[in-house]
Amino acid sequence: MSDADRIRSDAARFDDLQAETRVHRRNHRCDAYTFEDGAGLLALVRREGAARILELGTAIGYTAAVLASATPTTRVDTIERDPDHVALARANMVDAGVADRVTVHAGDFATVLPQLDGPFDLVFFDGLGPTRTMIDRLRELLAPGGLLVCGNLSLAAGDERRHLEDAFADRDLWQAAGSIENGATRAFRKIGTTQGQTTMEDMMTDDEQQIRALKDEWRAAVQSGDLDRTMATYFPGSEYLGFDVMPPFIFEGWDAFRDNWEKFFAMFDENPRFEFHDVRVHQAGDVAFSTGLTRFSGKVAGKDVDLWTRETLGYRKQDGRWLIIHDHVSVPIDLETGQGVRDYKP
Repeated sequence: MSDADRIRSDAARFDDLQAETRVHRRNHRCDAYTFEDGAGLLALVRREGAARILELGTAIGYTAAVLASATPTTRVDTIERDPDHVALARANMVDAGVADRVTVHAGDFATVLPQLDGPFDLVFFDGLGPTRTMIDRLRELLAPGGLLVCGNLSLAAGDERRHLEDAFADRDLWQAAGSIENGATRAFRKIGTTQGQTTMEDMMTDDEQQIRALKDEWRAAVQSGDLDRTMATYFPGSEYLGFDVMPPFIFEGWDAFRDNWEKFFAMFDENPRFEFHDVRVHQAGDVAFSTGLTRFSGKVAGKDVDLWTRETLGYRKQDGRWLIIHDHVSVPIDLETGQGVRDYKP
C-alpha cells in the first residue's frame, strides 16, 4: 500500500463522523460546517510530525479525531463555544478511540485562548473567518517554524481581509506552505527559529520558497477568477512561451497568453479549482523550473470537468522576483488510440 493510499484509508476511519456532522448541521441549522479534506489534513500533520496541536472550531469532533490519529504521540486541544457541540464532540472522541489524546475546551476563542500555554507544533483554524488579531495571537502560540493551517479565509471581508493578506505577505512573519481542501484551506509556516533549531524552510533555499509561494499565489488568483492578478505571475513581454491544452496550443508572448486566460475563465460556470501534487523545484542562478501534476475541476456549460495534467513551469528572476516564463501543460497519450487520456489519476 502506498503512503497516499494508507493516509486515505486511515482518514476513512472517521467518514461516519464526517457524515454525522453533515446531518447534524442540516437538522440543527448551526455552524457545524463539515471539513471536506480529512485525508489532506492527516497527510499534512503526519508530514510535520506534529506532537501538540491546537484546533479552533471543534464542531462535533470530526477534524479533532483526524488530527489526533496522526501519530501515537499527537495531542490535541480543541475549542468549541456551542455547549451541544462540546457534549457531542466529547462523546465522539470516546467512540473514535482518541479521548485520551483530545481535550475539548468549552467557550469562545477569546475566553479559552488566554488559558492555554504554547508552544504548539501546529494550529488549525476552522472557525467562521479569522481576524488579524486572532492570527497574531495564534502566531504567538506556535513554536518556531510551526505551521498554521487556516480555513475560511474567504469569509473575512473588507478591511479585515486586507489586513490578513498583509500579514501573510510579510515574509518576516510567515512563509506560504501550500494548501489542502482544493485550495480552500491554506498553510503558513511561522518564520523565526530558536538557536540551533532547523525547520523545513531552513532546508529549502530562499529561491525555492519564493517559487513555491508564486505557485500558491497563481492558484489563489486563478481560483478567484482574477485575470489581472493571474497575469501578474507571468513574465511580461514577448519572451513568454506557453504550451497549453487549449487551442491554438502554443502561445508566444504575454499578450497572447492573457487572451487565452480570458477565454479560459469565460468557459467556466464558476471559478475553477486547482490542486498540486508532487511539485519539485530545481533552480540555479536566475532561472528555475518545476515539475508536478495539477488537477483542475469545475463546471463548463453545466457539465463537471475534472482533469489531471502534467505540468512543467519555467521561471526567470526579474528585479528580485520570480515569474513564470514558460508553461507546458499536457495529458498522457494512449498510443493505441492516439487519444489523450482524460481519466488519469496519480
